[in-house]
Amino acid sequence: MNLMTKQQAMDALRGKCIALIRFDDFETAKLVSHAVAQAGIGAIEITFTVKDAPRLIRELNEEFGDNVLVGAGTVLSGSQAELARENGADFITSPCILPEVGTACKRLNMMCSMGAGTVNEAYQSYLAGSDLIKLFPGSSIDPDFIRAVRAPLPFLQFMPTDGVDYTNIGAWFANGAYAVGIGSYLTKGITRDHLEEVSNRCKLLLNAIK
Repeated sequence: MNLMTKQQAMDALRGKCIALIRFDDFETAKLVSHAVAQAGIGAIEITFTVKDAPRLIRELNEEFGDNVLVGAGTVLSGSQAELARENGADFITSPCILPEVGTACKRLNMMCSMGAGTVNEAYQSYLAGSDLIKLFPGSSIDPDFIRAVRAPLPFLQFMPTDGVDYTNIGAWFANGAYAVGIGSYLTKGITRDHLEEVSNRCKLLLNAIK
């Protein structure tokens, strides 16, 4: 199993959409992951709320190889970060600022993205070990937040997550987003019988940032 270093993952994620996969059912999560990847999304985040998330991360890594990054989301402890890495996760994200997660990621040389919703939280997320700050929930933040914050703090890099769709993804990148996390827009109302709709939503996103 080839594990991406922190810097390799950062380089690979620049300008990319990361699809958040959050389903109760393992098989649905796996089918949607494949549909997203086939539609051209190059990074997938399997949240720890998915049943058997570590196993799904491992299986997707084996199936995708180097073609798609597979990370772990909703990571809430250092032990979860370690478990994700053991199963091949290329990166981790968390909605919260958790120093023990940042510390584990530094030790594992794994890219870390922890949450923030204000300027102060963004800086605290960075100090706690975030390489890429997860703006969450993106639906409650204006895209120009990034440009305003990076004026005095240019070393911070941001990934707005949730609330991002094809109508505003261009504005997020125009304001300096490093990457974007796509959550409910991709998966809301999706079941195993709606995989074509997942592909259509992915294509709208990718066309909007061409």
